Amino acid sequence: MLPLTPQTHHHFDARFFKHLSKQPIFVNVGRGQSVDQSALVSALKQNQISGAALDVFEQEPLPQNDPLRQLKHVILTPHISALGRNLKEEAFKVLEANLIALKNNTPRTHLVDLNAGY
Repeated sequence: MLPLTPQTHHHFDARFFKHLSKQPIFVNVGRGQSVDQSALVSALKQNQISGAALDVFEQEPLPQNDPLRQLKHVILTPHISALGRNLKEEAFKVLEANLIALKNNTPRTHLVDLNAGY
């Protein structure tokens, strides 16, 4: 998953979309601000990509008048992609492993690096 940092803000921009071939479908379930949304709309309108499935947006909730809402080849979901079938079980596995690691003074997993921004 792509973290949101100054280096990844608008990582997916007009230049990115221009380099795509075979009209892929663009999917973003990570960070809304990693996508230059106006460049995405332009890429969709110019058929640089054949569609988009989006769970996150630059501005949330997505404004009612946003152009993405008018495009027929776009699937919009209300920031729910993390609600997978086994999410709780998988999260508790990580929690349990890290609690055991803390107790045993061994390395933990899935650590947040605040200096890196994620």
